[in-house]
Amino acid sequence: LFNLDAGLRYIPRPHWTVDFTGTLNQSEYTAAPGQDLMFAKWFGEEGFESMVDTRQVNIELNYFLPDKLSAEWILTPLGMSNYGSFQRTWFKGESWVERGDLFFRNRVEFGVQRWSDVRVDTLHNRFFLGGGHSVRGWAYNKLHPVGYPGQRFDVNIGGDKSLFLSSEVQYSFYPGYKILTFIDAGEILSDWDDPIRFSKMYTSTGVGFIVPTMLGDVAVTQAFRLNRAVKFEYAPSRWMFHCTLVRGLGG
Repeated sequence: LFNLDAGLRYIPRPHWTVDFTGTLNQSEYTAAPGQDLMFAKWFGEEGFESMVDTRQVNIELNYFLPDKLSAEWILTPLGMSNYGSFQRTWFKGESWVERGDLFFRNRVEFGVQRWSDVRVDTLHNRFFLGGGHSVRGWAYNKLHPVGYPGQRFDVNIGGDKSLFLSSEVQYSFYPGYKILTFIDAGEILSDWDDPIRFSKMYTSTGVGFIVPTMLGDVAVTQAFRLNRAVKFEYAPSRWMFHCTLVRGLGG
């Protein structure tokens, strides 16, 4: 419904920035027909909060070295959603190495949100994975926690904890045109203290190409989920096609 941010930026050294911000946010989610039953099954009867008022203080640290490395860390030491208080942290890092016509891109993302007393069951501030800029063996934001009760096109539940890892190799065969191959891995967990088991992470691999357009470079990829078994009530297809605008250090 509305979002208000106010703060200041400190630049201690070249390539570094530190932001201190306060945020006021009010959001509302109205469940479509049938989704209320899914929310009741996942969050419990009367558990899902459709209207959420959030107040939080953020500290954001950024490091950027053009064409080589970027890192972003956001810490929320104090946050309130309705009647519940929380702490939250999210980190994203990316490296970019060029060796002749070969480009090596590695990424990591990690997020966790901890409720201090009473957990507020809402979709706001949760973590999501899946899509052309994430775990490419899944549709956009469709990598769910274990036991997800919805179907393929239902609302994205997300979780209070996430981990994403990716390694990609690109080959430039003509100026502006590249072919690529990759492997992605990720996991979404319902609660902040759920353990991350690397052997249980959902992984995908695939190939693709990057072409220049008037809107910017576009990556076209075909991904294949390596995990045969999926612990959802409704398993999605193991093949996933994506067409996305390139962003970041190298895409």
